[in-house]
Amino acid sequence: MTSTVLGPGQALKGQVFPATGDKFPYEEYPNTPRPPYYLPEYRRTVDVQGGTVSGTVFGEYSSLTLESGTATGNTVTGGAIGVYGGTLSDTVVNSGGLSVTGGAAVNTTVTGGYSDVRDAGVINGVAVAAGAKLGVGRGGTVTGAALDAGARLYFASVFYTDTATVTYDAAARTLSITSAGQTGTIGVSDGYAGATASLHQEVVSNRGSFTFYAGLVLNRPATGPGFAATGRTMQIFGSGNVVRPLSGTVLTNSGTNTVLLSGGGGAVQALGTDTVFGGSGAASVTVAGAATVVGSAGAMTVQGGTGTSVVFAGSGGLTYTGGTGYGIAVGLGNTLNVQGGTGGGQYWGGGGGTLRAGAGAQSVLVGASGDQLYSDGAAGNFLVATGDGVLLSGARATGKDVMIGAGAGRMTFIAGSGDVLMGLGGGTNMVTLGAGLDTVFAQGTSTITAGSGSATVALAGQVNLVIGAGSGPSRLFALFNYVPGADRITLQGFGAGEAARAVATQTTTVGSAVLTLSDQSRIVVYGTAKVDAGLFA
Repeated sequence: MTSTVLGPGQALKGQVFPATGDKFPYEEYPNTPRPPYYLPEYRRTVDVQGGTVSGTVFGEYSSLTLESGTATGNTVTGGAIGVYGGTLSDTVVNSGGLSVTGGAAVNTTVTGGYSDVRDAGVINGVAVAAGAKLGVGRGGTVTGAALDAGARLYFASVFYTDTATVTYDAAARTLSITSAGQTGTIGVSDGYAGATASLHQEVVSNRGSFTFYAGLVLNRPATGPGFAATGRTMQIFGSGNVVRPLSGTVLTNSGTNTVLLSGGGGAVQALGTDTVFGGSGAASVTVAGAATVVGSAGAMTVQGGTGTSVVFAGSGGLTYTGGTGYGIAVGLGNTLNVQGGTGGGQYWGGGGGTLRAGAGAQSVLVGASGDQLYSDGAAGNFLVATGDGVLLSGARATGKDVMIGAGAGRMTFIAGSGDVLMGLGGGTNMVTLGAGLDTVFAQGTSTITAGSGSATVALAGQVNLVIGAGSGPSRLFALFNYVPGADRITLQGFGAGEAARAVATQTTTVGSAVLTLSDQSRIVVYGTAKVDAGLFA
C-alpha cells in the first residue's frame, strides 16, 4: 500500500491510480448510509491535510481522504472518497463511493456506486443518475439535489422516485422533496438501525411508481431493495409518517400514519390507526384496525375493519362497508352509501344515498333528502330522517326499530316483523305497518296501511288508516286523538256494507268506542264513546 499525504501548499494533479490489483477485503453497510469501504485497506491512498488534489482518477484499489484543503475535478471509477473537512468540488463518481461526514461536496455527479452524507457533512448541487445510490444519514445536509429516473435515495428508510429535487433543512432536520409541482418533507432519523417511532416523514411521489419503506431500517439483501418488483406499491413501517402518493397502492403497518391522496386516486390498506385523505381521483381504503378516512373530489370506497372506523364523504361521494368494528360515516352534505357491518355504527347521510344497518350490533342511521335508510337484523336500530323524499325501511328487520321523521317533506316508512316505534314527519307520510305491535305518532298528512300485526296510532294532522281483510282476530288497532272529518279508516278486501255493520254493532268500553270487523280485527277509538259512519272513508 502506498500513501500520499498532502499538507498545506502541496498539490497532486492529473494522476491515474490503479484500477487493478489484489482484492482487499472491504465492508459494506447495506442497511444504513455509512461509508461503503474501510479506506485504509486500499492499495493507493491520498490523504489531503491542507493541500490540493485535482484532475485525478481514483480506480477500484485507491482512495482519497479529504481532511482539509480542496479536491477539484476528480473522478472516482471504483475507489472511494471520504470527505471529513475542506471542500470537494466538481467530482464525478462513476462507481465506488463518496462519503461526506464533514466539510462540503459541491457540484458532484453520481452516476453509479453508493455515496452518502452524514454527521456534519454537506452535499450541495448533486446529480444522481439512474442506478446510483445516495444515502443521507444523521445530521447530513443535501441541497439542490436532482435525481434522474431510476436513482435511489436512502435515509434511515428507503425512498425511491423518478425525478425530484431535494433540499435539507439542517435546523429542522427535514428534507424537502419537490416533485411534479408538489413538495413534502422527510425527517432524518436520530439513529441508524432500528429507527422507528422517532422518525417523522412526508413523501411526495411524482409518477406513482415507487416503493417507500418509512420509519424502519430494512435488512435489505446485497442485491438492493428491489424497487422494480413491487411496482406501484408504497409500504409504510413505523409511526408518524405522512405520505403523499399520486397513485398506486399504500400499505401501512401497525402505527399511526397519514396518507394524503392529494395528487389523485389509489388504494390504501391501513393496518394501523391511520388517517387517509382522498384526492381528485377514485380511491379505495381497506381498514384492518381503526382509521379515519376523509373523502374529497374523487369517489371513494372504504372497507371497515376490527376497530372503530370514522369516514367523511367528500364531494365525489363515499361508499362505506362496515366490518366487525364500530363504524361512523358522515355525509357532510355529500352522497354517502353505507352497508353496515356486524359491529354496528352511526351513519349520517348527505342526501341521495343508501344507508343500510348491518345484521349485527345496533346502529343509528340519519338521513337527508333523497336518502334511503334500511334496518336489518334483530338489534333494534334507530332510523332518523329529515328533508324530502326519504325512505325509512325495516322490511328485513326483526328487532324493535325506532323510526323518526322530521320536517315537512315526503317520507315513506316501512315496518319489519318486530315491534316498531314510528314518529312521522309533518309533511306527507306513506306508512306500511308490519307483523309486530307497532306504535305510530302521526302528524302531517299520513296514509297508514295496516300489516298483519296490531298497532297503536296517536292521530294528528290528517290520517287515513287502511285496513285489509283476512289477518285474523289477534289484530287490535288503538286510535287516540280522533278528530271527526280529519281522520278516517279505509277498509279493503271486506264485503259490501262492512263499515255500516261495524258502526251499527259497536260497543262502548270505559268511554271508548269498540268496533269489530268481520275478520275479528278490532278497532278502539279512545276518548270517543260512539262513532258514526264518518269514521270510514
